[in-house]
Amino acid sequence: MQFKLFAQQSYDSDNWEFHVSERWISQGKHNNNWVQCTPGSCPASTLSNPTVNDNHVAGIFYIDVGTSLSLDEHWKIYGQVDNLFNKNAPPLYSSNQNPTNDGMNPFLYDAIGRMFHIGVRLSE
Repeated sequence: MQFKLFAQQSYDSDNWEFHVSERWISQGKHNNNWVQCTPGSCPASTLSNPTVNDNHVAGIFYIDVGTSLSLDEHWKIYGQVDNLFNKNAPPLYSSNQNPTNDGMNPFLYDAIGRMFHIGVRLSE
């Protein structure tokens, strides 16, 4: 079982805002049916319960930061950096969630890496 935690802090003033978001995903297992053991002391491997040397998936902690500035009552500019420290997702072996064996679980972890956003918002 894995756990996810999301937290966000922000500071607002009259015309600008700053926020920090944290995303934490706990450690877990590649597959609950796999039997982790060391060579020489493993039970017989079966299709439903194969033996593996490592069934551990490390936890990860992401930080996102952003800011915005109101130019007037209608215009706002903003910028954000997701995955500030460009953390790579832990590897994942082939499974139902990752049938292509591309090395990570894109449903749970950041599949892109560090990403920058900038833009303008217009409101009525």
